Amino acid sequence: MTGGSWDELLLDRPRLHTRAFLKVQDGCSHFCSYCIVPYVRGRPVSRNVNDAVEEAERIVRSGCPEIVLTGVHLGLHEDLPVLVRRIGSIEGLKRLRFGSIEPFAVDGELLDAIAKTETFCRHLHLPLQSGDDSVLAAMRRGYTTGGFREITDNIRDKLGNEIHLSTDLMVGFPGEDEEAFEKSIKFIKDIGFGKVHVFNYSPREGTDAALMQCPPEKDVRKRMERALSTAETLHRDYCSRWIGKEVEILVEEKTEGIVRGLTRN
Repeated sequence: MTGGSWDELLLDRPRLHTRAFLKVQDGCSHFCSYCIVPYVRGRPVSRNVNDAVEEAERIVRSGCPEIVLTGVHLGLHEDLPVLVRRIGSIEGLKRLRFGSIEPFAVDGELLDAIAKTETFCRHLHLPLQSGDDSVLAAMRRGYTTGGFREITDNIRDKLGNEIHLSTDLMVGFPGEDEEAFEKSIKFIKDIGFGKVHVFNYSPREGTDAALMQCPPEKDVRKRMERALSTAETLHRDYCSRWIGKEVEILVEEKTEGIVRGLTRN
């Protein structure tokens, strides 16, 4: 175990429909300057691999074809590549995904496991938060834009250019000026994210960032509009690449002759 024993009371019981969420990790030790989670959730804890695989097998036997592995900081699970290989090879499972994973946790061993697991969906959500190095340093994210770009390049080299990369973008963090914001906009375009979750910074009492000076609200509102518009354009551009192509979906909803579902990416 990492940082202690797994508490069964912390498990998120999966919803057994087309997709089940299986929590395999809890806690965080990274202490980003804006985040209260390490203080309230404690040190990282990894769920035992055999226990996680057994629950995944029960999920699949119940008829659920897709499993999403989740955690407070999923990449801190001590045996994540092993989990990917073992859960991904369960008979009857059609799809395996991550909910979200920090970019610095995506190393060569994990990419090898994903590449060799046919059921793993070609989508990764990598939280960026900012495309400006000075803001990233103030956030204590642990990487630079150059490092992030290298990670996405490695992902595409290993998993192919068709992989869907999505991210989070925080707007209005203390110290973010117009130049820093413009760098963020340029960076998410350069990386070519298919989907960007945009949200404005909100101070959390007890964090270091809560003591910092925030940008004026009017500036943040304008930046939010610009960021949301850019995110919409990126999403539309990514989706347009698939028009006219035949893809596999898992049907999630049928209403009045319309079938809705998600592709593997």
